[in-house]
Formats: sequence, structure tokens, C-alpha cells
Amino acid sequence: MNPSTRNHALSATVMGWLLPVGLILLSGCDDRKTAVSCPDQTQVQTIGHYPAQGFLGLDILLVIDNSPSMAEKHEQLATGVMQLINALALPVPSWPWPPLDDIRIAVITGDNSAFITGAASSTVSILADAIPCGGNEPDRQCPPGWTCEGLDDSGTGLCRNSSGEEVVSCPEASSESPGPAFTETAQRDTLPLTAACLANRGTDGCAMQQPLAAAAEALSGDSIDEAFMREQSAMLVLVISNGDDCSVRDASTLCLEDGLTDSDTSPVACDAPADALYPVEEIRQMWIDAKARVSGDGHAAGSVMFSAVVDVSAEGDSAIACQGRGSDIADCPVGELTSAARFVQLAQAFENRGHVYSIANEDWSPAIEDAAVMIHQILCCTCLTQSAGYDPVTSTSPCRMVLEFRGTECPAGVDWAAQTILSSEDDDRGPVVSCKVPALARPLDCAALSEEQVAAMYEEETGWYYCENTGENFSDACSDGLDNDGDGDIDCDDSECAFCGGCVTAALSDPDRCPSKCRFDVQITRSIREAFHFPGILGNAIQCLPESPSDSPDCASDTAF
Repeated sequence: MNPSTRNHALSATVMGWLLPVGLILLSGCDDRKTAVSCPDQTQVQTIGHYPAQGFLGLDILLVIDNSPSMAEKHEQLATGVMQLINALALPVPSWPWPPLDDIRIAVITGDNSAFITGAASSTVSILADAIPCGGNEPDRQCPPGWTCEGLDDSGTGLCRNSSGEEVVSCPEASSESPGPAFTETAQRDTLPLTAACLANRGTDGCAMQQPLAAAAEALSGDSIDEAFMREQSAMLVLVISNGDDCSVRDASTLCLEDGLTDSDTSPVACDAPADALYPVEEIRQMWIDAKARVSGDGHAAGSVMFSAVVDVSAEGDSAIACQGRGSDIADCPVGELTSAARFVQLAQAFENRGHVYSIANEDWSPAIEDAAVMIHQILCCTCLTQSAGYDPVTSTSPCRMVLEFRGTECPAGVDWAAQTILSSEDDDRGPVVSCKVPALARPLDCAALSEEQVAAMYEEETGWYYCENTGENFSDACSDGLDNDGDGDIDCDDSECAFCGGCVTAALSDPDRCPSKCRFDVQITRSIREAFHFPGILGNAIQCLPESPSDSPDCASDTAF
């Protein structure tokens, strides 16, 4: 199952030390009979940029509202957290991405920045028929003692306890964890339930909480930030709250007993004057600065994500307009929100790395799916804004992917397709070598590959491939201004877009009828992703040469390309 909101126009630099990736459109040779005019096979032009992903793990900071307002949300909270971690670490067969095998989770509350070291109780309540399951071991995603029932044609069902009991015993703490506050995928099978138990923080916390400031304080603690965050990992801050964010700049504690008021200033969250609260952009920068201490200034901004399941209590179209990716909710009437305004504004500041969903929805699955997709897009995939071309003879793109390194030899550990010395000792940069990544033969139609094939390729092969999604019935195609299926209707004028993102007026988009897909998709294998972190790397690029006339041997492509 895929969510419908997606922004593929990636523009921010994720890895500052990686050079921008260039995509060159194909253009034909001059087809004159009198003479053959061939393009310069050594020159490329950069007409677009997108960030290349090279993250090797994911650090998740869960910020949980433990105020009395959360009393009726605990079953949903624990179930939603388990759904999210399952989708990342133990995905069902229909999930289109491979499992993440390097996840670290820490939990704090909105009124205390101390990392939680154990479950609040020995049990937790999990909703039946809410957690997807399936695969070769269909019970693997379910709580202990539960079974996966109702498997459909894709091999996916829902977790259920035949006794009807929804109370589950929490796993015992593992001594293999890197610290008492952290849980990671070394304990893959128990990770989802462990995270759900850690997130179950009760309801005896402060009525007025500061979750955004709590996250900033936790990430900036004495050495704890470095113990939690890792240099080559992306980071997600996930806030689950049924109240306002009351992040006061000069508060002596994260527990606010009384609201702040100012009769001369329009009240905002928690009845505090606007200048008393941290601006959301400052909160965002505080998180990025904390990450920069671990990953460096160039890496930090593109490696931090934000997701919020909060009280978006506006009704009708306003409630819809305020849920989704930060880049898709620019028209949210923030002034109509009673408590989620600051969360929405922060998601907007994070753009396609931000996400908001209403805690009032009975089913949190769309929020969990969209957050998981956002994570996978940042960690796993690159989406081009224009075609890279396709050669049906070789079943590959005529373009090439290269990684550049300092030195005269491509690093060992990868079976490179070719290498080219780009500069010598006399160059200002010193010697630089371009290492060509093997091209994997794959169908042009992305849908021709099953999830199992994609996962096996990622783990077992070395290289990259290009594929395309076609038609009009997916989120990317319903916002690109093109008539993708040739029926004369563009974007929302096409009936196939009726369930997609900005085309929906009466309800949230339908992920089953409007899946999230990338128009021009580039995939790389794990071995190449790891090569992005080899010492001496300078950048990576996808390069495309102008096309030569097939009937002219004098205008053939450079075989060294």
C-alpha cells in the first residue's frame, strides 16, 4: 500500500560533499546527407540537479505526548508505532522497498528531554486487524502469540489474536543495545513491539508540553546526541501529540504548569505571546545544528525529517488541506487550527521532508505509510525530473552513472565497469578518477519488476538501473502538467486523478487508487550506496551523451563512455 502525496522535485543538497548530479537530455545528430556532424562525445552539460542519497541507516526520535489529553489514544499510539517500524524493518510482500537493516530508535516525552530507558509498564494494548502482515513467515510482523489472518492474493493479511485479547506483554530489555536508551535492528523481530512499548508513556505528564523544544534539547544533550545520532544516518523526528506545542524560549523547565498570557499580544499556542515561543524555523535549525555536530554542516540539512500525528481539528476541506507532505500543504489555513498550527508550519518548513496527519483519524495507517514512504524516498531512491532515455537492445539507459574519487585508482570492493583519470597531479584538485557504475539490464516499465526482484537486486547485485512509471493514475503524474495517457485531459481534469493529492476535495486521497510513484526512477544497489561513503569521494553523476545517427558509422558513440 502506498500513500498518495509525494514530492519528487528534490532540490536541496542531501550530502554537501557530493557534487550535484547532472542529467543531459538526448539530442540527435545533424542528419545531413552532405556531411555528418557528430556531437562532442567528451562534453556534458548540467541541466538539472537532484540530491544523491548515500545514507546507511536511520535514527528515529519519537517525541510522545504524555499529558492527560492522550488518555484515549494509547491503543492507536502503540499500534501506529508498531506499524511504522514494521513497514521499515519487516515490510509485507506488497511493500515496494527493501527492509531497512540499520534503524536506531530513541523515545522522549514532550515535557522531558531525557531518553526513555524502559517501558512504562510490562504490557501494551495493540489494536486487532490494524497491523499488516505476510511474507514467507506471515506471523513475523505480529505481536507474540498473534497470527496473520486473511491473506489476500499478494500474500498480505492483518494481525489478529484468536482469543480476542489485545493486551500484549512487552519484550525484556536487550543487553545488546548500544545504550540503555536506544533500540535498533539487531533485534529486528522484537524492534516494532519494543518501540511501541517505549512509546506508551502514560498520561500523568504536564498538561502543557513543549515537544519541539524537548526534541532540540534531547538532540543537544551532553554527548547523548552523538551516542544516538550517527554520521552516515538520516534522522526522523516523529511527534505524536493531542495538544499544542508550547515551546517557550526562556522556560526553565519543559513542564509548563501555567500558560503564558499577554493582553497586548494576540495569543498563540498555549496562550503565549508570539515572541515568547521559539519560531518554528529556529526549532528546525536547532535540530539541523545538532545533526551537524555529528554529520557535518554539509550533510545535516538534507538528512533531517519531521513527521507529526497531531490535533488537526479543522473540519472539511481545511482539515484535508492541512494533512500531507509539507510541500503539499502550503494552502493550509493555519489560523483555523486550534492546536496543530506550529506543527503544520514546521512541516511546511521541512517541505518534502515534513509530514502532518490528524490524530483524530480512527485509522492512522495512511500517516504511517506516508511517513515510511518519505523515509524510503530519502534513504533509498532518486527521482529524476526528466527522462534518462532507454535502449531496448541492452535494456539499459544509454546514460552512465559515475562516482568520482581523489586518486588514480577506483576504490577496491566494487566491480567497477570502467575508470577514467580526470585530472593529474598538476591539477589544482590533484589526481581524480571517475569510476563507472555497472548498468543493470532491467525493463523500462517499473511495474514489470516485483517487490521481491527489487529487494533481491538491491542486496545481491552491483550497479544501477533506470525505469519509468506510465499512465495518469499516480500522484506524481497528477501534478506534472502533462497529459501522460494521451486522453486529452491533464492532471486533475483526468478522472484517474480523482483520488490523488491536490485533486481530492471531499476526502483524503486513496493510496490504493492513487499510488505514490516516481515518473523517472533511478535505483542503485546496496554496494553502490555504500561506495558513496568511501574515503576520498568527490561526487557522483548521471551523464548522458547526445545520440548519434544509427546509419552513420562515422558518428558512433565513444565506446569509452
